[in-house]
Amino acid sequence: MELLVEQSLNGARQRNLLRSMLNAKVFKFGDFTLKSGQKSPIYIDLRECFGYADLLGLASDGLKSLIEKADTPFSAIVGVPYGALPHATLVSYKSAKPLIIVRKEAKAHGTKKLVEGLYKKGDKVIIIEDVVTTGGSIRECVDILREEGLVVEHVFCLLDREQGGVEKLKEHGITLHSLLNMEIVQTFLLSVGAINDETSANIISALNLPYKEVKHLQVASEMENLASFPLHNLGRLPLEERAKQATCPLNKKIFSLMLKKNSNLCLAIDYTESEKVLQLAEKAAPFVVAIKVHADAITDFSADFTSKLVRLANDHEFIIFEDRKFGDTGNTNLLQLKGSQRIAEWADVVT
Repeated sequence: MELLVEQSLNGARQRNLLRSMLNAKVFKFGDFTLKSGQKSPIYIDLRECFGYADLLGLASDGLKSLIEKADTPFSAIVGVPYGALPHATLVSYKSAKPLIIVRKEAKAHGTKKLVEGLYKKGDKVIIIEDVVTTGGSIRECVDILREEGLVVEHVFCLLDREQGGVEKLKEHGITLHSLLNMEIVQTFLLSVGAINDETSANIISALNLPYKEVKHLQVASEMENLASFPLHNLGRLPLEERAKQATCPLNKKIFSLMLKKNSNLCLAIDYTESEKVLQLAEKAAPFVVAIKVHADAITDFSADFTSKLVRLANDHEFIIFEDRKFGDTGNTNLLQLKGSQRIAEWADVVT
């Protein structure tokens, strides 16, 4: 519940997700008969999400963040057919993990598989579901996966209806993680004026929810600009995940070196003689990710020096960092990089 009013990127994402769901008419009000036979003044139709790309993006971002927060290792993502498949597909793509699909019934032709995807016995997988009521469909899915030799311990869902699913799944050896629950949804709807106190009380009573009332919170109905929130509120991802998500080749190389050397050290060598620079670089090379030099301060700078430095960098795997502090116009900086010291030819990074 704290996330609903938290001034952070994840808090804003949750509020924007709920706002988008409200605008997409995911929350329907009236007299409904649910699958369980219960009468309800609210019906939450998550399949309305499919018509809105931005809404699907918010949902998958939220689920991905929820998975990262759980910090549980997994080899693949399983989508429960059929409502969760779009969400599972997007999270699979954004997490760079394989997608596994469990069919409701085996094909009568072809491979006749019930479980489709890339996996092997002993792999640990997570399940993504759109909505959880009692957890019956999840338990069926888990049984099928376990028969295939897969390890299943965690389920991540968009919405927990808070009608016993957590407890029933726990009995099955499954931990349920939910992005939203009925209390969060009701609190949001009440706070933005989408429902009143009477409707809120009727929902709690009709669905026999595990709380007596919800509070009015200071939540605006307007969408928030996510770009205005600092990225550090996301928390730090493991280096392995940051390396996978990096798109810049240099960043990928730096993450790779940090993991391989178990180091994040950058050594600044401020000697003015090239031989001293090379001697210290050779001693430190196995332990550092980068070595920083000041080429313009080296009195006997030469092409031979940079050739030897590059050879050391290739042999011992480190980044060469030239701390020139360029501060002129773009074109002048370009001329300096290609100038007499040919910095662009041997330095990986310049300031």
